[in-house]
Amino acid sequence: MAWSNNIFEPLTKKVFSPLNRPVLYEDGVGAVIDKDNEQVFPILKADPSGYSFNPKAPQRRDTGIVSGQQLTLVAGYQTHYNQRIVLSGSFKMCGNDAMLANRDPAAGSTIESSPNYILCTEMVEWNLKERGVIRVDNVRHNKVGEVNLDGKNPENYKRQVDIEYFIDIFEKKNGHWVPYVADDVQF
Repeated sequence: MAWSNNIFEPLTKKVFSPLNRPVLYEDGVGAVIDKDNEQVFPILKADPSGYSFNPKAPQRRDTGIVSGQQLTLVAGYQTHYNQRIVLSGSFKMCGNDAMLANRDPAAGSTIESSPNYILCTEMVEWNLKERGVIRVDNVRHNKVGEVNLDGKNPENYKRQVDIEYFIDIFEKKNGHWVPYVADDVQF
């Protein structure tokens, strides 16, 4: 049995809610993620005191132990075509027993107050593209200083002409499309 509230930090800003209490993780194994694979990422990492032991692991023959921040308890995988997978080493983490054992007494002890419930619900929503999805609408462009009164985008531009490009970005939250607010969007 282990406890962790070590959600991968970039995800807490955009996709998952920060947890005020640790998640109960029991009867599971951890994983080491290939850092060269940009499509796989940790969702829940082990706390610094967490460890996993496998004496047959070829990359860890010397000790067989993986510990702390290098140990991933739950991982996400997203392909270039936006198919998504969530992988957890614990079958019990999203079970009723873990959710009921980990309720917040100050919140009236409802199952919805459990960090396990919150994380598991949000992981399912992410996996089914109900969370962490953005949409682009109303794409428009023109030469700098010109305005398209007819609403049509020009088909061609000459070389070395400065253009303006505008888009409206929305994200899906609770089944509804709302404006996406960020200061780090790249084009």
